Amino acid sequence: MLQLAQKTDGVIVTNDNLRDLLDESHEWRDIIKKRLLQYTFVGDHFMVPDDPLGREGPHLDDFLRPRQSQARGRGKRKGQAKAGYGSPGMDLVPGMGLGLDMERSAAETSRLRESLSQVFPGQDSIVTLVLQCNPTVTDINSLSHFMLQQQIESEQGGVD
Repeated sequence: MLQLAQKTDGVIVTNDNLRDLLDESHEWRDIIKKRLLQYTFVGDHFMVPDDPLGREGPHLDDFLRPRQSQARGRGKRKGQAKAGYGSPGMDLVPGMGLGLDMERSAAETSRLRESLSQVFPGQDSIVTLVLQCNPTVTDINSLSHFMLQQQIESEQGGVD
């Protein structure tokens, strides 16, 4: 996995922290520290953090964007694959509906995140999940409906 991430400038999605491989090479250490996206399961739901590199790191949407767009004007990074993560039309997490071809803007997503967080305080992970699963939806009422559905599913999942 680390060799492929190094070769393609990709992100590793795993539930392992890969600490046993930190000392293998300097490049691998950088990949583990900067491009490791750890996931968990909450009930039957695949969950990734809003801030994969911690509070001071990039937001998940920025973390998953190709490095080229993050470093605009600095050219393509060495070894970056043409069809790397975040390529248009590619689902980042199969089945999660994260295709990038018709997504709302980052500013719109941020605005919706703030609005939903005010209506559903303390439920940031569910807000993130709903926004990730519905990347083209900009209607706050529809997203609120999805939030309520997600809460019901979470409660039912916890009872089983």
